[in-house]
Parts: sequence; structure tokens; C-alpha cells
Amino acid sequence: KNKKYIICIIGWVFIIHSCAIDPFIPGDPCTTKVMHGGGGINGGNGWTGYTVTYDSIMYYAPCFNPNNSSEFTYIEWDLYLPNRPKWLCTYNIVTGEKQYLADGASFNPVWCTNDWIVFNRGGHIWKIQSNGDNLAPLFTDYACYDVVVNPSSTKMIFYMHNGTWYSTIVSDINGLVLDSIPNSYFGEAAWSPDGQYIASTGSQYHSYGFYDTTLTNYTIIHEGYPNDPPSESVYDAEWYGDSENILWYKNREYFITNITTKQTTLFSSLCYNKFNLWPSVASDNSGILWERNNEANIDGNQYKVSSKTSIELTDMDGNNEFVVLPAAEEVNDWLRFCSCWN
Repeated sequence: KNKKYIICIIGWVFIIHSCAIDPFIPGDPCTTKVMHGGGGINGGNGWTGYTVTYDSIMYYAPCFNPNNSSEFTYIEWDLYLPNRPKWLCTYNIVTGEKQYLADGASFNPVWCTNDWIVFNRGGHIWKIQSNGDNLAPLFTDYACYDVVVNPSSTKMIFYMHNGTWYSTIVSDINGLVLDSIPNSYFGEAAWSPDGQYIASTGSQYHSYGFYDTTLTNYTIIHEGYPNDPPSESVYDAEWYGDSENILWYKNREYFITNITTKQTTLFSSLCYNKFNLWPSVASDNSGILWERNNEANIDGNQYKVSSKTSIELTDMDGNNEFVVLPAAEEVNDWLRFCSCWN
């Protein structure tokens, strides 16, 4: 009996230790190729025609607290609870403290400098304070996506649509509309830390670039062409703290563009079965948080896929990965192991 408890104690020590940041141990390179097009991004988009087995808990879209680089918000999808809720959560890297703020969260939450967190519930935009107080709806009449907030947390921009038209909306942080640009698609957005630029898709095919704060002057950093496939579109972007370098993603590769020199360099190429998405750069440039995806074909069947995620932290150049929130299966294996002794 004593041996049973000793083994369980060892297991619990492992679980507790796994909540801390562990050094990344390099695994096999891109050897197991998962044959799909969508990447399973943020909840399984792109998996048409596939049978996907998800981990018991999936983690998505981390975003640093701009006032404290030891904290971040993210979405946690618990598949084993009734109704399989997706929670908006916060996590402290130093203490390991987790807080559940609101259910029904989706897409990419934004932690503001005034300690509000703005997030989507489906196509509706809500906000909540980081301690869980004052949950409030902001925009619920039409579908609204890709919300970004300026560094002073006084304004936000997003796009609104009803299935037939698009409109770019500028509002204050309380949901008061300040301006709107009809027939305008504003997507995959990012607001520079100095508040001077808003990166966004452009109206020219698959182009991507950035506006000034008037939303009239647009500079292209990635030029699209009429015959480009959808994979050539930009699907994500994040500014570095200097507001000169922007990290952006297309066709399974991340690039960095310096907006002053106009030079673009390759940041990383993504494997089909192991890849990082949705980077969040710490305001003090201490590192980048990523949603880490690990996928594998089941029993050699390319149409059956297992998918798990974790939250990982890297240096600013994408190296030296550390596990912040490990894949749920790694922890649950120990829980199942101990339960068999009861």
C-alpha cells in the first residue's frame, strides 16, 4: 500500500513539475506527414473529409498581458465536459495559476493595457475584466470578427458582415461606433505597439500590408495576384515591440518584414504534423507565445487524424521552445496510472 502512494506521489510531482516551463527537447523532424489543407487551426477549421480525434483539452490562441509578460489569456476547449465548452482563461507562467473567465469563447482574444480582455463569442464581440468581473456584450447584432485594440485601449477595429456585405468598424472600448467604412474587408489584423499602424488584408486580391491611423494610406508588404490560390493569402500577423518588424503567415511559412527597409526574410517553415501558430510577442520582447499543434495519422490512415495542442514559449527568433501548458494527454496519462491503484 505504501508503495502505491509513493508511486502516486511521484506521479503528482511530475504533473506539478509539468506545469512549469520545461526545456524543449527536439523531436523528429517532419517525418509523419498529415495530409490535409487546413491545419486544424483554432478548433478544427479545414478538416473537411477527415475524422479527427482531439485531445481531452485543447489550447488555442494565447495572447500576452501587455502589462505583465508572465501572464496571458487563451482559449481552453474541454471536450469531456457537458456541451464541450470553450473557455476564455488566463494563466500565470510563474505561479501556474489558471483562471476561467467566460465560456463560449472563440477565435483570438485580446488582452488590453487597461486590463480588459476583448474576445469573440462566435460572431459577437464581448469584453471582461481580467479578474472575471463585468462581463459585457459590445457587438451582437451582426457577425463581427478580427477585432484589434490600440495600445492605449481606447479604440478597436474589426470587420462586420451579414453574409452579403462587409464593413470596417472603428469603435471605442465600450462599443460606441466612431467610424465605419462600407464595402471594406478588414481582416487578419494587428495594431503596432506605438499605435501608428494597423496591419490588415488589402482590397487587391491576396495582398497584405498596413494602414496609418486614418485608414486611408495603405502600404503593401505582400503583393497578391489574381491567380494566386487561397494558400497565398496572409492568415495571421503580429508586430514586434519596435513597431518596425511585422511577423506574418502564409502557406505554412512565417515571414518578417521590416517596414522601413522593406526587406522580408523567412522566419520559419511549418511541418505538416508539428507547427506553431498564432504568435503573441511579449511587450518587453522577452519571448513569443505560440499555439503548438501536434498531429498524426491514426493507424496509417491519412483521413484519420489525432490532434493535440499545447502552449509554448520561444525566444524572439523562434528557438529554445519551452512548454508552458503541456498537452492534456501527457498529464492525464499519470492520472489514469494512479487511478488504477485505487
